[in-house]
Amino acid sequence: MKLAARIAMGVLAVVAVAAVGFGALYTSRIQTANSIEKLTDYDDYNLYRMQVRYDYDLDKKIANTTADNQSFIDAAVKQALPLLPVSIKAPTFGCSAFHIQETGGDHLMGRNYDFKRDTSAMLVCTAPKDGYKSFAALDNLGVNQADASTKAKIASLLAPFACLDGINEKGVSIAVLTLDSEPTKQDTGKPVLATTMAIRLVLDRAATRPWSCCSSTICLLPAAATTTFTSPMPPVTAA
Repeated sequence: MKLAARIAMGVLAVVAVAAVGFGALYTSRIQTANSIEKLTDYDDYNLYRMQVRYDYDLDKKIANTTADNQSFIDAAVKQALPLLPVSIKAPTFGCSAFHIQETGGDHLMGRNYDFKRDTSAMLVCTAPKDGYKSFAALDNLGVNQADASTKAKIASLLAPFACLDGINEKGVSIAVLTLDSEPTKQDTGKPVLATTMAIRLVLDRAATRPWSCCSSTICLLPAAATTTFTSPMPPVTAA
């Protein structure tokens, strides 16, 4: 009986430690999910906002990505939803964007999501410990009502790694566009970098020269041919 009691106590101790560790790991993620708010009030599709409160490791994510979109998605899931048995299939994209300079010198950047189906959108606000604050946007990861369910909120935790455009507090802006063409094949010997990952790197780490922060690693995934543009913008302050 004493041995059984000791084993039981040991098991309970392990479970308690695991529960505490899991809770500590997911506290900031729960706060992130609970920060989702709807900014518009249309019938079907709306604009949402989310404040990212959990820490992520871009370098580790790059190291876990190989030359395909699915590995990029898998690495993003590990960062956003660690320890959970979650799998997400890589989506397809389409979009257009523009940048103009007004006569007064101000810069304007616009974006449209040219998808086959209508979609809501989300503004993602990040403030990484070792990076710059930024606003970024995406198509809500296929979840048109980001605040409608726990499942939708959990899916939104992947948003920092799926943004299609944005601007950081230093005034650097960037967007990625998908072209209707054959995939680009590259073999540079450098670590593979997905286009949305390039956007996250630029927003988090670039102050003046957008590609200087990832020039030693950039080799975009050979999934769909993509193009990116950057433009100097007046400094902004992200919440």
